[in-house]
Amino acid sequence: MKNKQNTTEQSLIKTIDQDLLNACIHCGLCLPACPTYLATGRELESPRGRIYLLNLWQQNKEAFSPRMAEHLDSCLGCLGCQTACPSGVNYEAIFNQAKVQVNAVTPIWQKLPRYLTFKWLLPNHRLLNDLGKLLRLWQRCGADKFVQSSLTSVNNVFHLPIIKEILRWQSLLPQMPEHQELPALSLGAGEQVKVVQLFKGCVMDIMYNQVNRESIGLLKLSSQIVAVPKQTCCGALACHSGERDLAAQLAKENIESFAYCDGPIVATASGCTAMLKAYPELFAETDVWHDKAKAFSARVQDLPEFLAKQPIERLSDSYAAHIDQPITIAYHAACHLAHAQGIRLAPKQLLENFAQAVNKLTGCQTVTLVPLVEEEYCCGSAGIYNLGHPTLSEKILFRKMEQIKNTGADIIVTTNPGCILQLESGITGQGLNIQVSHLATLLAKAYLNSF
Repeated sequence: MKNKQNTTEQSLIKTIDQDLLNACIHCGLCLPACPTYLATGRELESPRGRIYLLNLWQQNKEAFSPRMAEHLDSCLGCLGCQTACPSGVNYEAIFNQAKVQVNAVTPIWQKLPRYLTFKWLLPNHRLLNDLGKLLRLWQRCGADKFVQSSLTSVNNVFHLPIIKEILRWQSLLPQMPEHQELPALSLGAGEQVKVVQLFKGCVMDIMYNQVNRESIGLLKLSSQIVAVPKQTCCGALACHSGERDLAAQLAKENIESFAYCDGPIVATASGCTAMLKAYPELFAETDVWHDKAKAFSARVQDLPEFLAKQPIERLSDSYAAHIDQPITIAYHAACHLAHAQGIRLAPKQLLENFAQAVNKLTGCQTVTLVPLVEEEYCCGSAGIYNLGHPTLSEKILFRKMEQIKNTGADIIVTTNPGCILQLESGITGQGLNIQVSHLATLLAKAYLNSF
């Protein structure tokens, strides 16, 4: 048994790029940018600490123990450290390689359910849609409120961990929208002869189907044709859980699905966009799929990245009729938009254009944009991190919620479904009267009169 474990460790060592680890000079400038370090105050819950652990393992000074795996697995993968690092450490690559090791030593009973979810549920649009219908029925008949009320009463008496866990899971569910299949082709009013392909996402299209429909409407303003080809899950959750082979298989399917034209591919979830742009990293440079992935990823754009290049001429004529009072808006930067993709100006420029157009239309200060301190600080969602690390996720969310309350904003705008779910959970939990909106929803109301 010991020989088998040693063999496994030796094979895992080969998958770590020592040059990536050597780039870290252990200066500590990443510490203030790391949510898990700020939440715990522990060095081993920081990027520098995790790289130190990996070096110990690489140099055969420490075994890859469950405790080491726990420290590595507690990383959000938010990449705030990568932005802060003066040495240019590619922490994203380190994170993805480390998660392969963590996954390899994770007990089968623990990783099998998520593997089956990544392989059979998320890529299966019909099955995912059926699950969405059940959740909508659950909410419409009031079962969610009944269960929440009943379990809260029981929990107040017995304080059972399982009840708290069920309540937390339920708090992360949005109000499920009526699902409408997206049209395969939509004709727009744009003057340029081009086809824009939409990447709708898996969870995104089920939980936020209306955002995808609003995005198509916005894309039609500048494009003649908006196409939604058959597609599958982007593979982000699989990749960030160490299932790189599965992520590579999903990548191949998407590359082939979008190959019939060479126009831009626009994604509505920043987590998906970041993964689509990272497809080349899933394949060796000698693999024929590497070049295909590079060509594919070069076409991918996040929704605000695309829209910022296509100025929208004017607001909907009837938009002003829907504004009954001034609104204050703050922007939360999704980690996979700001840190992973380096897109910071585009969403803010769209919001600035929106605010100026509304204020000009109404003739007064109807929309006010206010800064959110630590706008790029992670909300604690990080894919399914809030499900696997609830306590740490809640600590990280608490810090974000304090900053949001200080803005006095009526609306928090962001670009990723995981962020929306997490922020709504925090707002509901604290009883705040703040709305969380995808950027597409805000813009669609103004430019498309989508109410």
